[in-house]
Amino acid sequence: MESQTNTQITESTRATLSDPARTNFDNYSGHQSTVDDPDSREDAEGRIWQNYRPDKYFLPNDSTEQDRLNLIHRAFCLQLYLLQDPVERSHKVEDALLLYDDPYCLSSMLGFAKRWKLHGAFHSTIHEVACLEAIAKLSLRSAPIKGDPPRVLDIGTGTGIWAIEFARCHPESQVIGADLSLIQPDVSATVPNVSFVRADAEEEWMCGAPFDLVHARLMFSCYVSHRDVIKRVFDNLNPGGWIEYQDNSFSIDSDDNSHRGTGLHQWGHLAQAGAAAKGRDFEAARKFKDYFVEAGFVDVVEIRCKVIGSAWPSTEPEQSLGRYTSVSSFEVVKNVSRKLLGEGGLGLPEDVIQPIVAQALKDVADPNIHFYWPGYIVYGRKPFAHEIASAPSSSGTAQH
Repeated sequence: MESQTNTQITESTRATLSDPARTNFDNYSGHQSTVDDPDSREDAEGRIWQNYRPDKYFLPNDSTEQDRLNLIHRAFCLQLYLLQDPVERSHKVEDALLLYDDPYCLSSMLGFAKRWKLHGAFHSTIHEVACLEAIAKLSLRSAPIKGDPPRVLDIGTGTGIWAIEFARCHPESQVIGADLSLIQPDVSATVPNVSFVRADAEEEWMCGAPFDLVHARLMFSCYVSHRDVIKRVFDNLNPGGWIEYQDNSFSIDSDDNSHRGTGLHQWGHLAQAGAAAKGRDFEAARKFKDYFVEAGFVDVVEIRCKVIGSAWPSTEPEQSLGRYTSVSSFEVVKNVSRKLLGEGGLGLPEDVIQPIVAQALKDVADPNIHFYWPGYIVYGRKPFAHEIASAPSSSGTAQH
């Protein structure tokens, strides 16, 4: 992987990425990516939670959670980049540097990197990894869209980073990001074709005209009925429009079975049971392909991959990807446990929950546990009227 990556990086690109004025992590003094939602509530431990639909989202919406969302966005973009054809990847280097110049994106990268002390992802392999970071900004989707789709919806937009980067890459698209929390930055001066609304995708949609692309990522925990949401997407797409879900299963796995019998493995089973008690299916991603077909989508493709859970890989860029996801794994274990294992979930007492969580957190950091989350990238197209009466369309699954 390293030798192939090196051949894609020109000397001018190396010089640009090693310029201290652009990548000086140690002198970075601000964390500019945090946006406060005034309609939020603070708990006894000082964490901030959305209050639009209380308890619907199992994680906070404060600065720490916003950092996690930005990190996992970067991880998924890098994952999509690595799934692409090597020839296609080789053409993205110089284009990616245009986004690397963007002040908002760069401040977000350096801000959450400093907060989480991810020095290795920006310095120990600065030429290769930082370049891949920049390139990954263009790896936002797998669906074969052409040009700038006129209207785009990002469901569960979080900090809005996907919507902002997609809008920058597609200046003729009008991009709307929807979320329970209004924690997105005001970028109207530099990215005028993106806007944000507060909305719940399980309720009536109020977005006006139909869309040409609907994107959603890591929404497996968010809905009581994924079927209903996917059908609502179908009904609000123009014929020929695309849907793409980027998600993962909650059941951790490993190729060498090193996850079996660990505290993290036990915690995962308990968390899934607690989610089921709340009416949520944490294995929904495994069923998205079927749900797409049931809703009426054609040309449905499912791409399976391994979303590395921590920084256990010894090679780049997999190790950097693992650094990002390890932060997410740590935050998820720490913050959803009380909701899923405690009151409203399994009903376990605090003195039982604490040692379970403590061991799971140790396991996340253990490099001898080579765990990953089974990932699912699923996309499909709404057929045109003349296609509906034709023969059933093909669908496929690819494994990586």
